[in-house]
Amino acid sequence: MKLCWNKTPGSVCAARATRAPDAAWVAMAAPLVGLLAMAWIFSASSARGAEAPPAPQTPAEESGAVERQRIDITLDPAGLPEADRIRSEERIRAITEALESDLPLLVSYDPRETLGESLAILENHGVDLGPTAIINFDTLSAWIPAGRETRQRLGELPFVAKLRKPATPVPAGIFDSEGIEATGADLAHLGENAPPITGSGITVAIIDTEWEALNAVIEDSGDELYEIPTTDMWFETTSNNFFNIDVAGQGNREHGTAAAEVVYEMAPGAQIIPYRVRDVAGIGFAIRHAAEQGYDIILVALTHIQTMQDPEGILSGGSNPFRDDIDYAVALDSVVVVPAGNEALRHFASEYSPCAECEIGHPQYLCNDADNPEYHKFLDEFSEQSLLPLTFDDDHYDAESADLTCWSAIESGFDETKFKFRLHKFDEGSDNFEPVCAGDSGLTNVDGTRTNLGGTFTKSVSIFDNDFDEQYYYISLEYTGDPIAQWPDFRIACGTGVEEFLFITSEGSISDLGVVPNALTVSEVDAFFEDELTETSSRGPVPSGQKPEIGGPGIVENFTVTEFDFVADWTFNGTSAASAHVAAIAALLQEYRVDNGMAKLSPAEVKKWLMNAAIDIEEPWTDDKVGAGFVQVPKLIYEGEVGPLDYYPLAAPCRALDTRFDTPLGGGAAAQMQGGDERAFIVAGAGSACGVPADAEAVSATVTVVNPAAGGFLTLFPGDELLPGVSSVNFPAGGVTNNNLFLKLSASGTIRGYTPTGPIHTILDINGYFGTSQ
Repeated sequence: MKLCWNKTPGSVCAARATRAPDAAWVAMAAPLVGLLAMAWIFSASSARGAEAPPAPQTPAEESGAVERQRIDITLDPAGLPEADRIRSEERIRAITEALESDLPLLVSYDPRETLGESLAILENHGVDLGPTAIINFDTLSAWIPAGRETRQRLGELPFVAKLRKPATPVPAGIFDSEGIEATGADLAHLGENAPPITGSGITVAIIDTEWEALNAVIEDSGDELYEIPTTDMWFETTSNNFFNIDVAGQGNREHGTAAAEVVYEMAPGAQIIPYRVRDVAGIGFAIRHAAEQGYDIILVALTHIQTMQDPEGILSGGSNPFRDDIDYAVALDSVVVVPAGNEALRHFASEYSPCAECEIGHPQYLCNDADNPEYHKFLDEFSEQSLLPLTFDDDHYDAESADLTCWSAIESGFDETKFKFRLHKFDEGSDNFEPVCAGDSGLTNVDGTRTNLGGTFTKSVSIFDNDFDEQYYYISLEYTGDPIAQWPDFRIACGTGVEEFLFITSEGSISDLGVVPNALTVSEVDAFFEDELTETSSRGPVPSGQKPEIGGPGIVENFTVTEFDFVADWTFNGTSAASAHVAAIAALLQEYRVDNGMAKLSPAEVKKWLMNAAIDIEEPWTDDKVGAGFVQVPKLIYEGEVGPLDYYPLAAPCRALDTRFDTPLGGGAAAQMQGGDERAFIVAGAGSACGVPADAEAVSATVTVVNPAAGGFLTLFPGDELLPGVSSVNFPAGGVTNNNLFLKLSASGTIRGYTPTGPIHTILDINGYFGTSQ
C-alpha cells in the first residue's frame, strides 16, 4: 500500500496499492492511514451526496455589474515572493527525488498553499481566484476586470511572466476502435490458460473535452459492441471545486465517449472516470486531481502546441505547461498516457525569413497588388509567398463548416509580441485567381485571429459562402518590430477535429504533452497493417529523448455511437485512439500483477514492459516515429505461465548471474555473450546461486545489459524450449539498460539466453519465484 498524508488541508491523497514498503514502516504508519481513509470516505460521501451545482457563471453574470474577461497567467518562478519560491523549490525537489529513486511521492501538494502569497497579491489586483479559477503550480486561469489597465498592472508584477487569452484544447483526432485481436487483448479476456484479465480493480481516468453521446450506458445500437456502465465519479474541470454532474450529453462531440469505449473494450473490468476540461489550464489541473485520487492510469486524449518542443516545466526554467503536473502524477504512481498528436500533416516549422518578393517593384515580385515584405515567406527561394494555404479534406466539404484551431510557438529569447500570425479568407468569386501575399485583393482578414506567435486561436470557418462559392483559408506570419540581425525558429499547426487537412509535413511535430519525458507517448500505427506508421501521426525527434515510446492501432471502422458525426461506414484515425489502447493494456498489466499477489508496476516499469513486448516496426530504440513498435499485451498475461502458482519473494534481491565476474554459469566460466550465442544457465535447484527450489516454475527477475558494443536485444527463455520470437530487453549501444520480467524455467531449473549482436555483459537479479512450496 502507498501511504500518504496531506501537506495542506486542501489537498487530497488516497491510499493505493503500489510497490511494497518496509513492513516496520507500514506498522508505524498504519494509524495514520486509517485516519486518512476515514477522512477520505467522509469527504467522498459528502461530495456524492450533494447535488451538482449549475455551470459556473462569470463574476459579471453573477453581479450584473463589472465587465470581466478570462485570462491565463504564466508565472515566473524567479520573481515569486520568497516564501512561495522556497515552497515551489521544495516541491520540485521532492518530485525529482521520487522519480529518480523510483519510490512513490508521499506528500500531496496544494498550489493554493504553495503559491499563497502570490495569489493574495493577484487578488489585490482584481483577479478573481474563487471557485471558477483553475490554479496549477505554474499557471492559472481566472476572471479579471476587462480593460488594458488591469492587464498592464498584472504584467508589471515580478512573478507574472506572461498574460494570454485562454487556449482551447483539441482532441487528438476523432476515433473509435477496439484493436482487441491486433494487440492480444482478446486472449487475455478469454483466460484459456490463465484467469481472465480484464482490468478489474484498476481505475482509468480519461481527460477530454467532448462527451456528447455519453449517457448512463455507452452502447452500440446494433448490440455489436460492449455496453459501458459509466461511473458516478464524473468531474468537470471548470473550477477548483470538482463536483458530480449528469453524465448525459456533455459538449458538442463524442471524442471522449469514443475514448471510453476503446478503453472499455480493451479492459472491460476497469473503472472509467471521465473528466471534462474546457481549456488548456484545466488539463494540468485534471491530471493532478486524478493522481491525488490514486487513479492508476490517466489518459489525456488531447493535443496542444505552445513551445518549440520544450520538455522542461515552467518552475524549472522551461516553458512546457504540462511537465510539472505530469511529473507530480507519475511521482504519485499514476501512469500518464498521452497521444503524440496528429500534427504531422498540418505542422510547419522553420526559421523566420522575410518575404522579399512580396514588394511592389521587386524584379520578380509575385504579389498581385500587396506590398508587405515584413511577412514570412512560406515557400523556398524559387517561389516565395507570405501565405500558407490550408487544404481541407473531403469530410470538411460534407460538414460545410468546422471549428479551426491554430497553435503556434516561438524560439525562446525573442519578443513574441512583435510576431503576429493570423487567418485569412479568400473567395473563389474574387477577380484574383489566387492570393500570394497578405493584402492581395480578394483576401480578407478573419476577425479575432490575429495573435502573438506563441499563442493560439479557435475560429468557426465555413467552406462555402451564401452564393455557394468555395472559401479558401490561409495563414500569414508578420513581423511588426524594428529590423533585427537574427530571426527566431517557430512552428505553427492547425486542426479542425473533423478530419485532417494538410499544408506541409515536417519532423518534430509532437505536441507539448507528448514531449514530457515521464509521459508515455503513443504514435499511431495502421491497425490493418501493423508495420506502417500513419501519415497523420506526429513524430520526433524531440529534445527529451526517445519519443514516442510506442505505437498503437488507430485506423478503425466500427463505432459505439452512430449519431452526429459518427457514421458506421466511416474510417477514422488518430493518436488518441492509439493512446486509448495503450492505456487499457496498461490496466490489464496492472491487474495481472495484483491478481498474482505482486505490487503494481511503477509508471517507468509499465513503460519498459510495454516497450519490450511491442512488435518492432523500425530498428528498436532508434526510431523517432513509432518508438519501440506496435503495442502488444505481454504474452505472460494470457499464456498462464505463473498465474495459478504461489509467489514467494526473496528476503532481498539475489544476483543469479553476472558475466562480468566468475559467477556460476551453465557450460563453464562467466564470459561476455557474443552475437549469435545461445547459452544456458542455472536458476533453480542444485547450483542455484539464490536458493531457488528445484520445483520452482518461474522467477520474478530484473535483467540488465551492461555496456553493449552495439544496439540490439537479449531474449531469455526456458532452457528446454525453442528460441521465441520476442525479446526480454532491447538496448542501445553503451550504457546500462534493464527490464523487469517473469521468466518461466525449464523442468531442470534452467533458462537460456540469446543475443544476435554481441558482445554484451548480462546481469540477472532474482526477486522471488513462483511454485507450490517454499
